[in-house]
Amino acid sequence: MAVATATGIALGGSWGANYTLTATTATAKATITKKPAADLAGSNVTFDVAQGTFAGLGDQYEYSLDGGKTWQTAASGVAFVPGEVLVRTKATATAEPSNPEQIGTIAPAPAAPTLGIDYAGEQTTHPVPADYEYTTDPTGATGWQLGNGGKLPLEPGTTYIIRKAATAGSLPGMATTLHTPTRPAAPQQPTIAGSTDTTLTVSGSVPGQEYSVDGIAWQPG
Repeated sequence: MAVATATGIALGGSWGANYTLTATTATAKATITKKPAADLAGSNVTFDVAQGTFAGLGDQYEYSLDGGKTWQTAASGVAFVPGEVLVRTKATATAEPSNPEQIGTIAPAPAAPTLGIDYAGEQTTHPVPADYEYTTDPTGATGWQLGNGGKLPLEPGTTYIIRKAATAGSLPGMATTLHTPTRPAAPQQPTIAGSTDTTLTVSGSVPGQEYSVDGIAWQPG
């Protein structure tokens, strides 16, 4: 009696890759055995979106971030995207890859924060929460720092990029960019035209300027 065994043959659809077919010519009998799904309960495979890493893959597992279209094994430098995080056992010389198991879902990036510039106070119009981050690198590549829950001081002539910080399970948020203008040049020093016990008269002031006698309180010119 002749016996033929084929693994992963096409049986009229993509599901054929998940089965093993054994056929005997004497009885014309075919037995199809479904492969068991991957059991990841004890694998300890985890991921960290903020760090761009996977842990626990070892030599046994691989992951997919595009619904199972492609599979990867790199444990660091991972570019996470919204969607399901799938893991499966890798194929070997004697076995096909297992059915995938979903170990997490990554939500879309949070919306950009609503922030503006308080020009008089030289700060943001609203507080920057402690789970938000900012950088003065115009490219957004480096220099990210967490907020402290208060309004962010703004340096004239500087670009600030502000967003919700990534976590182990979530992507960084969309960013708000604030361009603070450079500080205007100091005006020409005014001339004291007269004074009394309670008033001081100056000349040479320009509309739009202000003055102070103590550096704290300012009055329009």
